[in-house]
Amino acid sequence: AFVGLSDSEEKLVRDAWAPIHGDLQGTANTVFYNYLKKYPSNQDKFETLKGHPLDEVKDTANFKLIAGRIFTIFDNCVKNVGNDKGFQKVIADMSGPHVARPITHGSYNDLRGVIYDSMHLDSTHGAAWNKMMDNFFYVFYECLDGRCSQFS
Repeated sequence: AFVGLSDSEEKLVRDAWAPIHGDLQGTANTVFYNYLKKYPSNQDKFETLKGHPLDEVKDTANFKLIAGRIFTIFDNCVKNVGNDKGFQKVIADMSGPHVARPITHGSYNDLRGVIYDSMHLDSTHGAAWNKMMDNFFYVFYECLDGRCSQFS
């Protein structure tokens, strides 16, 4: 279920995200690279990256475009923390193209873990971040499973 964050949790999420927001593309590239390096089978889920050595594609415009898109979604979610309808709309809007993709919930959860690990959060910030991400994935999985209309 979707559980709204308290004012203090919202601030913790924004504070945790601030260093990433400050270098969104650079962080996106690094984290996406680390994600694909740790879970190489997930690279095949991206048609333009499929079949190419990771180290050969990591500096390409397409790699950066994909990484940037992923992190822009999270950036927009953080901007909408505290505005539940806005937060849900960001996720609902981006979920449509993902419905037909052969990507498992596990692959998405892998990305969640790599992002979390890259943030080096203390337990207080980590708890708030995880609550926000629980909401993100609740909405996202509901949409992937055909129940997105509840968020529009």
